[in-house]
Amino acid sequence: MESLLQDLRFGLRSLGRSKGFTLAVLVSLVLGIGTTTAVFSVVNGVVLKPLPYAQPDRLMTVWTQFLAVGLERNYFSGPEYQDLLDGANADRQVFDGIAGYYSGSSVTVTGGETSQQLTANLVTPDFFRVLGVEAERGRTFLPEEGTPGRSQAVVLSYGFWQRRFGGDTNVLENTLSIDGEPHSVVGVMPAGFFFDQEADLWMPLVVDPADLGSRGGRYIEVVARLADGVSRRQAQEASSLVAQQLARQYPDNYPVDSGWGMALIPLHEQVVGDVGAKLWVLLGAVAFLLLIACANVSNLILARTQSRLREISLRSALGADRWRIFRQFLTEMSVLSGLGGLVGLLLAFGALQLIKLSDPEQLPRVAELSLDGQVVLFALVVSALVALLLSAVPSLQLSRLNLNETLKAERFEGHSGVVDSRTVLVVVQVGLVLVLLVSSGLLIKSFLRLQEVSPGFEPRDLLSMELSLPTSQLPEDFQVRSFVERLSEEMNGLPGVAKAGVTSQLPLSGSSFSNSFLVEGQPFNPGDIPPEGQVSWIHGDYFQAMGIALLDGRVFRSSDDAEAPLVAVVDKSLAQRFWPDESPVGKRVTIEGPEGPWIEVVGMVDHVKQEGLEASSRVQMYFPFAQGVQRGIYLVLRTETPPAGVIAAARQRLTTLDSDLAFGDVRTMEQRLADSLSERRFSMAMVVAFAVIGLLLAGVGIYSVMTYVVNQRRRDVGIRMALGAKRADVFRLMIGRGLRAAAVGVVFGLVAAWLWTRTLESMLFGVGATDVGIFVLVSVLLLTVASIATLVPARRATRVDPLQEMRHE
Repeated sequence: MESLLQDLRFGLRSLGRSKGFTLAVLVSLVLGIGTTTAVFSVVNGVVLKPLPYAQPDRLMTVWTQFLAVGLERNYFSGPEYQDLLDGANADRQVFDGIAGYYSGSSVTVTGGETSQQLTANLVTPDFFRVLGVEAERGRTFLPEEGTPGRSQAVVLSYGFWQRRFGGDTNVLENTLSIDGEPHSVVGVMPAGFFFDQEADLWMPLVVDPADLGSRGGRYIEVVARLADGVSRRQAQEASSLVAQQLARQYPDNYPVDSGWGMALIPLHEQVVGDVGAKLWVLLGAVAFLLLIACANVSNLILARTQSRLREISLRSALGADRWRIFRQFLTEMSVLSGLGGLVGLLLAFGALQLIKLSDPEQLPRVAELSLDGQVVLFALVVSALVALLLSAVPSLQLSRLNLNETLKAERFEGHSGVVDSRTVLVVVQVGLVLVLLVSSGLLIKSFLRLQEVSPGFEPRDLLSMELSLPTSQLPEDFQVRSFVERLSEEMNGLPGVAKAGVTSQLPLSGSSFSNSFLVEGQPFNPGDIPPEGQVSWIHGDYFQAMGIALLDGRVFRSSDDAEAPLVAVVDKSLAQRFWPDESPVGKRVTIEGPEGPWIEVVGMVDHVKQEGLEASSRVQMYFPFAQGVQRGIYLVLRTETPPAGVIAAARQRLTTLDSDLAFGDVRTMEQRLADSLSERRFSMAMVVAFAVIGLLLAGVGIYSVMTYVVNQRRRDVGIRMALGAKRADVFRLMIGRGLRAAAVGVVFGLVAAWLWTRTLESMLFGVGATDVGIFVLVSVLLLTVASIATLVPARRATRVDPLQEMRHE
């Protein structure tokens, strides 16, 4: 113990005397360990950490499937959900509970100073029990609260409880007016509780066996808990049996060749999705950066070791064996690595706060990111491994030298092995940096290619707002039509508004409604699977406000009302699929089966990217709002001034129409477009940051090696110049040495990058994993940086005084 303390005291004094070396090493290690820890904390929070529910590994999501039309994960209809409840446990207890939910419903809460548009998740009463989560205050739903006429209960989120009621402990005595109907507050969920989508409150989802609706109206998502002792495979078999029974009972709904079935997916897999694989790739990328930092520090250590050879030789002569010398290096490197890990944890904490503030919309479980025990343990393990690796570098180098001969020498001129080792480290650095630069180049090019994709509308100066029209305030369809008409007129009259329109489905909003349809004149046999398309009901100047181009025919007129013949506008994709060589105008479709009614197509518009720029969207059909009233709508405003300046006026105008209504999800379409790219932007920014840091470290590494080479070869250079070598010859010699090492590193990096970028294919868009242009551009960039890093030491070599160096001979 005493000897360890002695090593520690000696190491601290030694590091204190070499402040420049200590600072350079700390900066490198902080960058390497800190960024690695930050990325691991994201991987840990999103992928590794169990979901915050009781026995989360027993939780499954259940989906319907129609594989023949590419639907692998589809919702349940009311009848199908009831069939699953009744049939899954028919033979034996397969599930400990099955719950349905519908996320992201917009509701209007009144009764406060102003009306609020909030997000509510509708859940069946068994939902919270299936998850194994209890209310922090009060209770969750009772079984009878999922029945018609008994569903006037509400459970609040912790955040809404704090915002609306200030954390009042008597909140359970309150009643909320939701969409004009009184709801009793029965419970408050714990802080941080989250499922599927962030919600302000939860309300009962009523699945009435007496009024389940159509088997094709699918809107319910399902989560289930496996019973004790039941495997996923057994539960899958039971669910498949239910699907087979339904196919026999309702052959028209589930044709034999439709690929109909039910699928169980672990909840964790459902939540993480393909983000998990991308995060593992990011962790692999940051591991390259850590290796680059270690190579840079190794170069610094080798340089410092040369200045300590006499000290080490003297200790060896006094009886210190190689293990004792290694332990001294290990102590010093442990101090540096430990400090690097500690500051790296602080860097990781700051990075996590930035990630939370940026709130990447497509990165799940962001709220759960933290520096927990697993992250701290990871940082400690990485720091220990780095310390061990860096301690081995000088020890291995010293094993090649005769320390007794070194002690006898009047002047130590260096060792070719030292130069060779540092050159090898530079080669490794350059190769690893090239991998990171190629990766960042591919991701940047993918992002630029994605931004070139037209969304099908013009997002600039376009404002969107969500609005719910409850039956309690507008019970009749004609009242809804009248309100929407007045809303459009009022918004068109706002200063700064060029066009206003209303739609039931807004692109990039997460809302989506599809329906099967038939085309007149197209063959359709009983048992065939009808095509499905995105369906929207619109009003006013929606197409003009959105900037969706009219390609043929006309848009809707005011005369296309409830009494007029049914009309539709289709998108270009639908027209090209069913009428590839002719105009769609005058053709007819139906969304209610072969018996009609038939709807005449009066126009064709451009195809719109409904769910994101890189996702394929279904064919689209638009209908006049007057011919299909919807109560959940979006208002879109094309503005002549910055959209933010119109929000207050729009809200005031809505209040004059109905003081109990409020806009929600107020965002510009540019914001929605940016949010849809948040995950890709996050990945790109991380890899680019790693590449830039790595490039700087590689430049410093090349510079330090060439500086060392020049210092060690001053006599050689002096002799050459005394024998007639010109300064230009010396300059070329030194530049060539640096560039040769960089060139070898580039070759090594190209091979490594060719192998590594195959793992990036799922993160690329419109660019190949081995894009030649990116590989060439990055190689040129690295060689340019190497030339700049070699330039100063090479110029220093040309200033060697031959006479002064010859005197030392």
